[in-house]
Amino acid sequence: MKIILLFILLLSALASAQTPDAKPDTWKPLKFFVGTWEGTGKGEAGEAKVEREYKFTLGEKYLQAVHRSIYDPRT
Repeated sequence: MKIILLFILLLSALASAQTPDAKPDTWKPLKFFVGTWEGTGKGEAGEAKVEREYKFTLGEKYLQAVHRSIYDPRT
């Protein structure tokens, strides 16, 4: 009886000592966008070359988006 009780206590101690599962990656759905993107756009000022960059900042806690539109000069 004592051996069974000792086995149960030992088993419960080992079960509680297991490491918790890793946290899920909350950024996984957005990692596709990370990088530099280029394209064209159109607005009141005419057609533009569009650049957009997505990158992680501040210890990969934030996803920063930088957008730039370049229009040809008007005459």
